[in-house]
Parts: sequence; structure tokens; C-alpha cells
Amino acid sequence: MQMLVYFGTKPFTRDLPHLSIPLPFEGSIPFAPEWVTVYAMTFFFWIIGLIVAMEQERELCFKLFTAVYAAQLMCFVFFIAMPTCIDRPEITGSAYYDRLLSQIYAADEPVNLFPSMHCMLSYIVFRGLMYCPGVKKPYVAAAGVLTALICASTVLVKQHFLLDVFAGLILGELSLCIALKTSVWKFVEFFQRKLLQTKR
Repeated sequence: MQMLVYFGTKPFTRDLPHLSIPLPFEGSIPFAPEWVTVYAMTFFFWIIGLIVAMEQERELCFKLFTAVYAAQLMCFVFFIAMPTCIDRPEITGSAYYDRLLSQIYAADEPVNLFPSMHCMLSYIVFRGLMYCPGVKKPYVAAAGVLTALICASTVLVKQHFLLDVFAGLILGELSLCIALKTSVWKFVEFFQRKLLQTKR
């Protein structure tokens, strides 16, 4: 669903004006392409974190997936209603991280920034692990540190502005509140079960 939201909204906003929303001091934040290593780890973090959650109690699993779906729907609304863009620096180095970042830049247009899906989903995974009874506190703390590093990496490799990061964290928490404090997760479970039955 993430790829559908991220790439599927682009044709609808391609010809619309896009906002660039850096804070006044962001020009002083250095460009650090070596941080792409952390940025690229995000996908593995999501996968591992959600697999761990799936091995916990069934209700928690569906609540976390509900939070993920809610977050992605919020992103869909923002990507359509408030298209954003960023000017990327030229990559002049030839180290492995320069080549990796060049590939990411080539594959990923500098649009659909607000909120940051990287930060939002990483935060949901981290917070979800906090509710997993089988995950020890040091692992949860490590997930929190990694989430903070991922958020920093999105800014340092010039994929996002700070406002994108803050919005991702805030909407990630809102998505969790919807999933944990309402019964919406039961609808997700119902549709998931129906989908599996249809495939059999």
C-alpha cells in the first residue's frame, strides 16, 4: 500500500504547484551523503519490526497494521492536498554511499515529502515494539535510537525538511492512537480474514 500511495498520487499532482517548506535555519544543516547507509536501513527495520509484532498476540498485530494503514491514508490526503518538493544538492563524490544515494535520487523524485513516510512508519514500528511483551527493553531502546537516526538521515541526505519529519512523528502517533484506542483494528482484521478466504 505504501508504494501505491507514494507513487500513485504523483500523476494527480504532477502539474500542480509544489511547496518547498524549509525552516529558516535549515540552510546551515550540512549535506552528509554517508548517512544514506542509515536511510537505506529503514526498510529492513520496518520488515523486522513488523515480523516481531506479528509473532506477538493477534490483537496487537492487527492494531499495528491498522496504525500503518491509517498513516498511509493520511499521507495520501497530504500528498494530494499539499504537494511538496525539495531541491537536492549535486553529488560529486565517488564513495559507495555517494553511488547509493545517486541511485536513490534517480529512482525517487523529490516530491511527496510532507509528511515523511520514512519517519512516520519507523516511529510506528518503534512505538509498536514498546507494546510487545516479548521484546526486552534494550531492544526497544535500540529501536528508538535507530528511529531517531533514521529521522536525522532523511534531513542529512536532503530527502526531507524538518517539518516533514515532525509531521511524520505527529501523524504516526495519531495513527497509533486511532489503532490502540478505538475498535477500528477489528475492521482491519475482518477484511484481512475475508481477503485470505477469497484467495483460498
